[in-house]
Amino acid sequence: MLKEVGAEIVQIGHAERRNIFKETDTEENKKVLCALKHGFTPLLCIGERREEKEKKIADEILRIQLKIGLNQVTPEQSKRVLIAYEPVWAIGVEGTPASKEYADERHKVIKQTLMELFGHNIGKDIPVLYGGSVNNQNAPELISMPHIDGLFIGRSAWDAENFNKIIRQVLPVFLKRHKS
Repeated sequence: MLKEVGAEIVQIGHAERRNIFKETDTEENKKVLCALKHGFTPLLCIGERREEKEKKIADEILRIQLKIGLNQVTPEQSKRVLIAYEPVWAIGVEGTPASKEYADERHKVIKQTLMELFGHNIGKDIPVLYGGSVNNQNAPELISMPHIDGLFIGRSAWDAENFNKIIRQVLPVFLKRHKS
């Protein structure tokens, strides 16, 4: 049915699903493998909770979510995978956006883990998007960071004018970064 309506990307592991439905990394892995098997691009969402950040174990949490979520994904299949880093404490109405430096450091860890899993040449090219209260104030500075490949925008995309503003702010920064 998803193919019939033209869907190409399936979102897997969003924090709300993990929290409300108690989905585990193992369940997310089954969904990733199923999406790949049926020709979809899986967008695996990962992120630490506030208490994990405060205990300074965010990097370990992200590495575990990636290693379990992408278990049995071949290097060839990984070329069709997208990753969205969404710190749980940064999303939703009460979310506090991560600083550009904090987000970039987590993206660096994610990229390193992907290179460990799939080899340097493949892992470095898997897109890692930042999502976590992205708005028209922080989008340009986030996209300018060296390890952030793109943005995964939630509530700020609900208003077409606001979303258009974000795109127009981010696009020149993105293009400039990718020229060099």
